[in-house]
Amino acid sequence: MLDIVFGSAGQSPAETSLREVLSSANLDGTLYFAYPLFDSADGQVSADALLITREHGLVLFDLTPHPRGDQESDAWIEELLDRQDEIFRNISSKLFDNKNLVKRRDLVLEPQIVTYFAEDPEISEDDIIFATPETLVQLIGSFPSLLEEHERALNATIQRVTTIKPNNKRLNVDKEDSLGAVLKKIEAGVANLDSWQKKSAIAYPEGPQRIRGLAGSGKTIVLALKAAYLHARHPDWNIAVTYYSRSLQQQFKDLVRRLCTKPRKMSLIGVRFIFFIAGAVDQNQAFILEWRVRMTLSH
Repeated sequence: MLDIVFGSAGQSPAETSLREVLSSANLDGTLYFAYPLFDSADGQVSADALLITREHGLVLFDLTPHPRGDQESDAWIEELLDRQDEIFRNISSKLFDNKNLVKRRDLVLEPQIVTYFAEDPEISEDDIIFATPETLVQLIGSFPSLLEEHERALNATIQRVTTIKPNNKRLNVDKEDSLGAVLKKIEAGVANLDSWQKKSAIAYPEGPQRIRGLAGSGKTIVLALKAAYLHARHPDWNIAVTYYSRSLQQQFKDLVRRLCTKPRKMSLIGVRFIFFIAGAVDQNQAFILEWRVRMTLSH
């Protein structure tokens, strides 16, 4: 089953076409739109879409539309190649941060960069790697697969939760059926969000979003990741994280700080006990993230 996560509101025709083609391709993995965000020398950028499957590895999509007017074909292809190169540099830099994806000085996987067109652009396949609705599935099928441990590490890196993994590793586990082996397997999975957590933390709906879950289902992690993601996408926003239990304050602050890969203006993320929220933040100008027994997000 293909999980689809929307990192921004709204869908362009190319995004809709890509979603429809991949949804009908019987893939198992996750398709992200407008996620993750990358920090480059030229500012903040993101791939238009990103696909992770064990069968076909990591694929990033550029959805640059076909030019209008009299733009020269050669100049346009050069722009597409520059865009693909930029995406490759940014994702490679991000992957190198996770040592589980690096062997010696090389990545254990090769990111595949594809420019996708909803209609045939009438250009040569020798000029650039691109796909249309008719050729996309065949092209993806030619990409190499991932090992299970590399897929897990890749998901953790893309979801930005590698920083919440346990610091102490269990290096002395010898028996596969021992309690230590069981705990080691559980700890390895801590750095991956499940399907609902991914959509809750990254999804970018228009209007209020309500997420409910039982104790221990990950609401606190999801809320902290949501605050970090919103801060990355909108560094000038005032974001208020509110809660009802005083003991959560330091945990929220630590999680948000660790999940913000490159904090810009952390002072704009206010972690506040709910009874002090009125005097601490302008509710008319703040994006409020509220934690209860259920989690409610409202704008």
